[in-house]
Amino acid sequence: FLNIFYFKCLDVQISQINKDSVCIFIQENQPWEYALCYFWRKRVNNKIIGFPHTTLPFFDLRYFFSEKTFKSQFLQPHLPDIMAINGNDMKQKMLEFNYLPSKMVDVEALRYNYLEKIIPIKKKNKTKKLLIIGDLVREITENQLDFILEWKNLYKPDVEIIFRPHPSSETSTYTKYNFLKFSNNSFVKDIEECDIFCVNNTTSAAADIYSLGLPLITYNDLKRINFSPLLGTDGYVQVNNIDDFNTVYYQLCEKNIYHNEFFYLNRNIPMWKNLLENLIKI
Repeated sequence: FLNIFYFKCLDVQISQINKDSVCIFIQENQPWEYALCYFWRKRVNNKIIGFPHTTLPFFDLRYFFSEKTFKSQFLQPHLPDIMAINGNDMKQKMLEFNYLPSKMVDVEALRYNYLEKIIPIKKKNKTKKLLIIGDLVREITENQLDFILEWKNLYKPDVEIIFRPHPSSETSTYTKYNFLKFSNNSFVKDIEECDIFCVNNTTSAAADIYSLGLPLITYNDLKRINFSPLLGTDGYVQVNNIDDFNTVYYQLCEKNIYHNEFFYLNRNIPMWKNLLENLIKI
């Protein structure tokens, strides 16, 4: 019912839009987006641009299309004219997903431009600070925290463990984990103060850390599909047992810091300006 409702609403709203309008929308290939593209071409017939503003998880098949789809005039999906690509990682994945290069345009990763302000350095904390970044789903986060607790009890590392819950979760949910120090800082402050980072295999915040080249471990919960946006990238570190975690923890504590060119970053957004100027000319 909801998809039918969106379908009808989009038809009514788009039919009232000026024919010279250009549409830019956040692209996730949700069902309503196909209706948007369909009615935009039918009612307006002007440029429509989709912008996946965050990361593409390795197994997110919403972005995958068979080559036969684009070769057949009867199977053309209702996709935007242009897909705005926010970095090298996204471009590589879309090419592997058989997306047409002619439909892709490079732009800056607006959500991640704040990373330009951060100068990543190797910390000199006498006691290492490990930041645990939680997930929206409670069960995923609890599995991750149970794993860290087991590591702490077995190996007794000299480390301060700081926990950053997902912004939409209740801190009180995790108070039983009394070995944690809960972060009240901004994400940027945590990045600047902590030595090493741990995420689960569904968290997109991994891309922020990875882009800065900071020491990062992904806890790969084998009960779940690995939706990490970093799966398959150079330097990606994942573990699923305590012994391996302990080994890579000490290895990464000695890691040098190098930026990874994961996103296109530029606060002056020249690529976006060029795209928009060209659209306006049209």
